[in-house]
Amino acid sequence: MPTTSTDELQKADESLPISPNRWSRVDHLSRLFYLQSCRDNLKCVAKFWLEEEAELRGHSPTSSAGAETWILGPVPVARMLRHLEHGLQSGGRPMTPSVRLRIDGRSVCRVFPFGFHEGLLYWGLQGHVWSVGTDFQGQDYRHARDEQRGPALVLGASNVSSIAATDVLSKLFCENRAVVCLIPERFRALLPIFNEIFYPLVRDRHLHFQVGGAKEGQELLRNPVFETVHLTGSLETFRKIRKENTFPQRTFTAEIGCVTPMILVPGSWTAEEVAYHARHLVSILLINGGYNCVTPQVLLLGKNWAQKNDFLAAVRGELAKAATRDDKFPNAAEKRRSWRADYPSGEKFGARTLVHVSPQAEERIFTEEAFCGMLACVEFEPNGAEAFLEETVTFCNERLWGDLSCNLIVDTVTRREHETAVAHAVTGLHYGTVCVNLFSGVGFVSGVTPWGSYRGGQADTGVGWVHNTFFFDRPEKSVLEGPFVPPIPPPWIKPFPHLSKVGKALFRLELEPSHRHLLQLAAAYGVSLWNRKGHRHATSRKRQGHGKP
Repeated sequence: MPTTSTDELQKADESLPISPNRWSRVDHLSRLFYLQSCRDNLKCVAKFWLEEEAELRGHSPTSSAGAETWILGPVPVARMLRHLEHGLQSGGRPMTPSVRLRIDGRSVCRVFPFGFHEGLLYWGLQGHVWSVGTDFQGQDYRHARDEQRGPALVLGASNVSSIAATDVLSKLFCENRAVVCLIPERFRALLPIFNEIFYPLVRDRHLHFQVGGAKEGQELLRNPVFETVHLTGSLETFRKIRKENTFPQRTFTAEIGCVTPMILVPGSWTAEEVAYHARHLVSILLINGGYNCVTPQVLLLGKNWAQKNDFLAAVRGELAKAATRDDKFPNAAEKRRSWRADYPSGEKFGARTLVHVSPQAEERIFTEEAFCGMLACVEFEPNGAEAFLEETVTFCNERLWGDLSCNLIVDTVTRREHETAVAHAVTGLHYGTVCVNLFSGVGFVSGVTPWGSYRGGQADTGVGWVHNTFFFDRPEKSVLEGPFVPPIPPPWIKPFPHLSKVGKALFRLELEPSHRHLLQLAAAYGVSLWNRKGHRHATSRKRQGHGKP
């Protein structure tokens, strides 16, 4: 492969809108100043971010659909800025609330919730990071701080705006690299907002945002100064840029999606619990119109599960209610026509399609991310929870493309009766993020659980980690858990008529945790809570003899 001369590198340096080598010399206190300044700027422009992206998706900023932008945009960035600041203050080894060593040699660190206010806000949830070995934190970060590293090129995604911002923060503060970030044309209106949030870094030429598509991306990729490239996008694009690369020193990381599964473990559910989880599933399918790599694409059910037909009927009912919801997204209509042509018997609910497929068949929907509202129901023969879990875990690992994230839904009684089988399933699922009774998007938004493929991934499924604000050296996976039916419904569950107020209050709390902001969020939440009669009834398992939810 051709090498790059010193003169060529010098010319490439001069052509960049950043100073490639200055960032490595920025001291610790200055980095903290940059993070605090970005937090202050984000506080000022978050409202404009919400308005621009909500309208870009085709919704009013004050509507429930438009207010989802709080969770898609400002909230993840606020959390990451706050936790990065804490990580830098601790010298790259922030204390974790708890650490334990498994018998198989894995270290399991609890990182979520973190702190007093998060403990109250996310009561009942837990997030752990599994790592290999016992010395697992801060070494890579310290090595990066001691080196003079070349700049990174970040190729942002076009579906969720916070992805580019959090990827930039990961490269700057976790990997010690100056960054040029290419924002897709779809988010052109957000360019001044990003420049405002990251103004001190942009001003001092440590960071540069640019808008463009394939042509602009190819021009940047031809610049030999970039030591590493990070892509959030499709497998096809990732393979193409690696194949066309002519610089042997360049490395690549990527988050390229996943055929995300949701495993429903057979159990004895009440009618209210069936209704809740049907609404939960459909709510996930609706977030951002379903144009997310964490949106479930394959639903794994027990063929002889007693509540199977009731659950599917409830899902159809919820899909019918949401048939008019369709966010704007490039090329979605063309993709949907292609997929529906391959599955002509699919049930159509507006922009979403429900299909039934056999687990033994070779299906397109098992090997390709649809990104257009496709959901495949796959039924498995085993009746018992243990046999069902063993078969579905093997199916997910071997038959479904990608290893980014997955969802496992299991009721409290079944989990207690089959504790070992559920634990083996969580261990055996080869995914970067495993969520038990939680939407796997929580792993992305948390800002403390590393986000990426299982054990750092392979070239065809994703490479590397972002959001690693606790600076884990060799993370294997993140495991997040929640109650089967939470006492308070999470804000992504539909309908949520006051999400605009709740989202704003949640953002303020995540940006600046305080008692006052926690009370403001509680007040905003309280307006909606007592209107959720179905949810309140679903939390009454103990009174019906099913144990505590």
